[in-house]
Amino acid sequence: MDRKLISIVLFLSFFVFFFIACEKTATSSDDNEIQTENDEFESDLENDADLKTDSDEINEVENKNDELIETDIVEPNIDEIVEIDDDFENNNPDQDIDENNDDSDMVPNDTCPDSNKFCHVHKNINWSDVSTGKRWNVAVKYCDDIKGRLPTISEFRTLIQNCPATETGGECKVTDECLSYSDCWTDQCNGCANFGEYSVFGHTDNFWSSSERSDETVSVWVIDFQYGSIYNYYTDTTKPFSVICVEK
Repeated sequence: MDRKLISIVLFLSFFVFFFIACEKTATSSDDNEIQTENDEFESDLENDADLKTDSDEINEVENKNDELIETDIVEPNIDEIVEIDDDFENNNPDQDIDENNDDSDMVPNDTCPDSNKFCHVHKNINWSDVSTGKRWNVAVKYCDDIKGRLPTISEFRTLIQNCPATETGGECKVTDECLSYSDCWTDQCNGCANFGEYSVFGHTDNFWSSSERSDETVSVWVIDFQYGSIYNYYTDTTKPFSVICVEK
């Protein structure tokens, strides 16, 4: 009887011990899971904090940029602009062109009106618009029809610029007073070697003059504004040149 009781007691003791051990193991596992969850929660909090910090830094940079932009933008002072314009107008009143002044020029940017066919002025000479593609006899009639005439070679030379040899008073001897090829034309009359702007009016064409060669009446002097050159050409040619007229 005593042995049986002892066996029962031992069995119950073992069972109780086993139960307690299992409970501890389960409790430890739960604790570990709780700790893991706590660690994950703390990590999420740290990430949120980092994100908030980054967002705050971005906002701070944007605010600084906005401040810089506002600093760089300067609002114009309308009153000062108006005052400057008034001063300019007071110091630069509109003036009519004095056609008696040799230095007054009108560059032909616009077409002359019907009421003033000779609206371009240089060196006290009134010039018409350019008409292209005319033989010499047609050019003469064209100028006559608009109450003008073909310019002389000396008048044309007043329009030459940037080419000293053929400008008025230059080494080229062809003028209204010297129209012979053999006596007046020299190499200097070839003008300038480079294509350029040799007309005060910006012309680049070849133009008929009214000046006939004194030693050959079938030829007239022609001016080439592409090179500022002066040469002669036959009046009976079919080759057309440009025409510009002067007021009679």
